Amino acid sequence: MDTTFRFSSANEITEEFIEKLKSFYNGKPVSITVTEDFQIPEWQKTEVLKRQAYIKENPESLIDFDEMMISLEKELTDDN
Repeated sequence: MDTTFRFSSANEITEEFIEKLKSFYNGKPVSITVTEDFQIPEWQKTEVLKRQAYIKENPESLIDFDEMMISLEKELTDDN
């Protein structure tokens, strides 16, 4: 059985509610889902899909994060 508690914002959740929740559901699994009111723009979804396809076709184009950071730091310090 699922029980849903709805709040218009996290500010409405009181310490008292949390304590009652913990007491009532003591030892039972509890899952909290937060519904966020923003949406990812379609252009961004499309861009991510294009990048994923490119990476799948060109895996050699990937750069190791740590190597890139070293390269960027070197580039920044060489300019000074």
